[in-house]
Amino acid sequence: MDPVDDILIPPEPDQAGSSRLRTKHVLRAFAVIVIIAAAGYASMLYRQDTASTIAHRQVDLLGVVPALLFGLVLWWYAGRKVSAINRPLFRNAADAESEVRMDRHNLFWVGVSMVAGFIGLSAATLGATLVLRREALITAYPFLREVHLSGGPLIIMGGVLIALAVVAMVFALRRRRG
Repeated sequence: MDPVDDILIPPEPDQAGSSRLRTKHVLRAFAVIVIIAAAGYASMLYRQDTASTIAHRQVDLLGVVPALLFGLVLWWYAGRKVSAINRPLFRNAADAESEVRMDRHNLFWVGVSMVAGFIGLSAATLGATLVLRREALITAYPFLREVHLSGGPLIIMGGVLIALAVVAMVFALRRRRG
C-alpha cells in the first residue's frame, strides 16, 4: 500500500470554487437587497395607507413592481458568464446563421422599425389613456379641456405604426439572409 503523500502537499487553489468575494456575489447581494427593500416598501405602503381607496392602493403597489423585477433580473444575470450573456436570448448561439448582423443593407429597416414601434406604442398608450382615464388626464393636465382629442384615432394610428414596425423588422431579418 502506498503512503498518502498529498497530506503534506497543499492543494492547488480551485478557481471555480474559490471562496473569495467575486463580482457575482456582490451583484447577487445587491439584487437581494433591492428585492427585500422593494418588498418591505410595498408592505409598508399597504399597511400604512388604510384611508385610501383600493384602486389607489393597487396603483401604489404596482409602482413597486419594476424594482422587484429589476432585482430578479439582476439576480438572474449575476450568475451567468459573459459568453452566455453575449449570445442572443432566443436563438441558437452556435449557429452563425442565427446571429443578427447589422450592415448598411438592413440598418434602414431596423431604424424604421424602432422609430415606428416607439411612436406607435406612444400613440396607442395615449389613445388608451384618453379612452379609459380621460378625467384623470384632464386633472393632471388642465389645458387638455380646450383640446378636443379623441382616443380612437390615436389607437388606430398606433396600431398601424406597430404593424409597420413588425413588417420593417421582418424586412431587416430577411435582408441579412439574402
